[in-house]
Amino acid sequence: GRAHEKIVNKGVNLSIVIREASNLSDINSLGGGHPPAAGTKIPINKLDVFLENCNKIVRNQLQNN
Repeated sequence: GRAHEKIVNKGVNLSIVIREASNLSDINSLGGGHPPAAGTKIPINKLDVFLENCNKIVRNQLQNN
């Protein structure tokens, strides 16, 4: 996915989001990218937990910056 420049300027790094959410969701994938854009492959049975973890990580990034 892609993040708007305003979100990146507020401290969101999608590369970190994808990697950390994959780890927290027990997904063995090679996801990543850079702050405004990143991607990975997610098994359908892990999608909900992965998205929940992404939301938590983004929230934390916004609160800590």
